[in-house]
Amino acid sequence: CQRYGRKYNNTPLIYWSGEWSGKFVIEVADNGYSVTIYGLYFENKPQQISRHHTHLPRKGFYINEIRRKGTSHFKKNKLHDIMLINLSLRDDFNITTYLSPIYE
Repeated sequence: CQRYGRKYNNTPLIYWSGEWSGKFVIEVADNGYSVTIYGLYFENKPQQISRHHTHLPRKGFYINEIRRKGTSHFKKNKLHDIMLINLSLRDDFNITTYLSPIYE
């Protein structure tokens, strides 16, 4: 999160300490590739924030976290978080990072 200019106090814990799982499909074309990610699931472990107070664990599908209940519209207050995960996943799936110089 810090790499993308986010601060701990204004970013949900699922982005700082969450464990993520999901599925993806890579489609390769002549001059590039695209990655489609689906079934993204997060799980947070309990966080001790003070001696007598603990954040409860959270888990669930990411789409349910960012979408208004019963609709296909995103929650307005989640747009910055959607951009954060978009940048993070874009960097994680940058194939050129893993190619040897021969293939570039």
